[in-house]
Amino acid sequence: MNKILCKKSLCIFLAVAAVILQLSGISYAANAASGTSYTWNNTIPQKSPSGGSGNGKLVLFDNSHCQTAGAADWVIDGGFSDFADDLVQEGYTVREYRGIDKNGDGAIRYYDDRQPQNVSINEAVITYDGIKDADVFVIAEANRPFTISEYAALKQFVDSGKGIYFISDHYNADRNMNTWDSTEVYNGYNRSSGSSYNMGGEYGDMRNPGSAYSGWLSQNFGLRFRFNAINCKSGVSDVRPSQEAEGITAGVGPILMAAGSTLAITDINKAKGIVYFSSSDSASKWNSAVDSGLYFGGRAEGPYVAISKPSAGKAAFIGDSSPIEDATPKYKRESNGSSKSTYPGWTDPYNASLLSVNIVNWLATPESYVGFDGINHTKGIATPTPMADIEKNTPQAEPWAAPGYDPWNTDTFAYGSYGAPDGPNSTQPPPSTGEGLIISQYIEGSGNNKAIELYNGTQSSVNLSEYSLVQYNNGSSSVTYTLSLSGTLASGAKYVIVNSSASSTLLSKANLTTSSSVMTFNGNDVIALRRNGSNIDIIGQIGYNPGTEWGSGLTSTCDNTLVRKSTVTSGDANGADAFDPSLQWDGYERDTFTYLGSR
Repeated sequence: MNKILCKKSLCIFLAVAAVILQLSGISYAANAASGTSYTWNNTIPQKSPSGGSGNGKLVLFDNSHCQTAGAADWVIDGGFSDFADDLVQEGYTVREYRGIDKNGDGAIRYYDDRQPQNVSINEAVITYDGIKDADVFVIAEANRPFTISEYAALKQFVDSGKGIYFISDHYNADRNMNTWDSTEVYNGYNRSSGSSYNMGGEYGDMRNPGSAYSGWLSQNFGLRFRFNAINCKSGVSDVRPSQEAEGITAGVGPILMAAGSTLAITDINKAKGIVYFSSSDSASKWNSAVDSGLYFGGRAEGPYVAISKPSAGKAAFIGDSSPIEDATPKYKRESNGSSKSTYPGWTDPYNASLLSVNIVNWLATPESYVGFDGINHTKGIATPTPMADIEKNTPQAEPWAAPGYDPWNTDTFAYGSYGAPDGPNSTQPPPSTGEGLIISQYIEGSGNNKAIELYNGTQSSVNLSEYSLVQYNNGSSSVTYTLSLSGTLASGAKYVIVNSSASSTLLSKANLTTSSSVMTFNGNDVIALRRNGSNIDIIGQIGYNPGTEWGSGLTSTCDNTLVRKSTVTSGDANGADAFDPSLQWDGYERDTFTYLGSR
């Protein structure tokens, strides 16, 4: 489960309406306090080739714009470590970029620069002087908008002969729920045309212009990211020949798309696609897409991977992080400090590892030509409808959920999350989060044979009064039923909750029998474990009705018993992504109760 998004209903709109003004830019949260130490994570990671094997070139990975928000962890010693390590093998020095230490205290702090008084002190910024020594700048899923000066710095970097690799995701991969995702940040405008996005100050007018040919990315690089959301898990296969793709696609096969976006070529002299959907690809709408998801299909959907040569420098673009990430996240979630789970896309059969290394090699190689002339360098192919009508405004209220913290104020970030006041190396001890409390078994059997088992994998007892079990019924985006818990669960202990009308065999396994409607779930209902009102472990996909079940065969949520794999030690708090029970669960026949209490 490596994606962010859920469908929104009127209920969600009402629940989050109170915070929309703050998140979109009309009124602003309090600035991060200056009295907290923020010293636990001041060492900026760098990886270098051994001995004399280096090529003398530097690749910076941006971490100044919420690249670790929510489930993301796109840092060189976390979820992008495989990517970084392979670049080191190529001879590159790889370093994280966090911003500018303006006050010299060793900590690069973010301050909400939508407030004029914070502009001069915000350190999580991109400046030309800050990145000019790099040969390539990798920006993966920026989840906070760039300022006018940051857009200018990026353009200056490319114009100086350097390269940028833009890695995006599907529309509404708004991982910190601040109403911005990377498709919008890179394009230079929000999908909404609402007046609140005429932000002024450092940001200017960021409303949807309603034209594919407007916006920073299109005007400067000849393309834009679409607002679509597509699955093609067997790989996007129309990989253009190497001679058409400036050598980048040599040896490259089909590329995984697990809820991603495409681009639209708006200037064939500046930009061209190098990986497209073929007529035989199994591209489909991602289940949680906010609109039709897949607009046109085939080549008309636009390229999945594209490149641009607008000036002395270069840029490359891909519409999904899934084939690039690995399964070694570093940071905790900002909302509750729980662990993340990222996907081993770098080693997936349809990975983008060779493609991405080839892209960096191309970006790092200076070439003086400008544009694709159609003679020495194949021109691009214009995307027939570069902005569909549905892309000209947001189809629903934003954000897709309340964040549970203030994404504009780092003082509210949980222990161990990037940018938080405290973490593992600080003198402040970690809070007792109970993140090791997970759903360890799920029984959706015959009749009323319904049961949920909880497991305490923490090193101490857990106060269950802080927890509740909730059900999202039939695709609802808001909680339908709630069961509050009580008592204490010892370290390493299990707690079995059973429908009070279940069979005597199942009832004999119960720690709690209840007639709560939560325990009348069916295979298409989401079950979530909550701590203090925040989801910490979820079965299913919030806001989506799969029909009968998630999964298939024995490893599905209908008429089966699911037992959590023993390798799973932390909950899946992301209820927005596509749910595949086979990733974390083993399946058994209906009314299998023998594993209760056996974890």
